[in-house]
Amino acid sequence: MNILGVIKYVLISCLIILPTQVASNTFKKESPPEALAFCWKNKAKLWWCDGPNQILWNGKSSLKLALVKVGCPKHIKFRPWAGNKRLGFLFYCGSSLKSYDRNIRKRYGLK
Repeated sequence: MNILGVIKYVLISCLIILPTQVASNTFKKESPPEALAFCWKNKAKLWWCDGPNQILWNGKSSLKLALVKVGCPKHIKFRPWAGNKRLGFLFYCGSSLKSYDRNIRKRYGLK
């Protein structure tokens, strides 16, 4: 094969392979992140939560009730976390974040 044959081969390969790779990357959608809730207990022993549906404006006596009220009733796991000068827990709600939900990651600077 001469030099022109090699150039033709490379050009044809690029024309076939590159558009396929570009198209596949362009149409890939990332799955939305999981909805989160951040909950803490105050000095009066009431639970406060900030979740995908709302932030509580009054404390609740039970954590379970607080999580239901903020839209995280079926959390699958949690971890201790400090945010907004509060010590509490970060709950993973087990559902994807909707476009209209409160984004706890953005609100509290989580990655």
